[in-house]
Amino acid sequence: MKNEILNIGEMLCQIEGLYWQNAKNSRIKGNLFWLLYALNDGKFHTQKQICDDWLFPRSTINTLVKECEPLGLIELEAIEGKRELQLRLSKAGRRFAKPILAPIYAAENEANAAFAAKFGCDFTQTLKFFASSFECALRAANSTKNGSRQENKRKSGANLSVNSSEISNTNLSANLGEISNTNSTKIHKKGNK
Repeated sequence: MKNEILNIGEMLCQIEGLYWQNAKNSRIKGNLFWLLYALNDGKFHTQKQICDDWLFPRSTINTLVKECEPLGLIELEAIEGKRELQLRLSKAGRRFAKPILAPIYAAENEANAAFAAKFGCDFTQTLKFFASSFECALRAANSTKNGSRQENKRKSGANLSVNSSEISNTNLSANLGEISNTNSTKIHKKGNK
């Protein structure tokens, strides 16, 4: 079972790497690629929504907005009664994004069709279910872990000692985090280097 889980992480990293490679081949920053991808639905989105949905750091979105607005790639619109602005791709932004995103959409559709032909189900729905299940399981595990630690601290009145397996797991998590960070923060930064 453990090898299967490691394979899932490796496969997800490979898939994300293909997206990053497309961005690189298009001669744009990886973070800009993901912003174009996120905004290509034609709808307005707040920066907070993009950060929450795509797990971008707010500073990254702010930087991208400051870079894209003067180029005319995005439109900003005030939200009545709020200080926050919402944004979407402008016509120029959609023209700019089209040749960058078209090969990705074509490849996604082709891969999804191949998956459906082989396994009899839609990959996007399967992946969505996996992501949701994974998030719930991870939250439950972290909640239990944090709850146990809080209980132990309360009982002993002292800080918990960290054993060597926790240190190893922490180091492993930190290394994996650079590759496929759940928050995508580090991988987005890594893609821009």
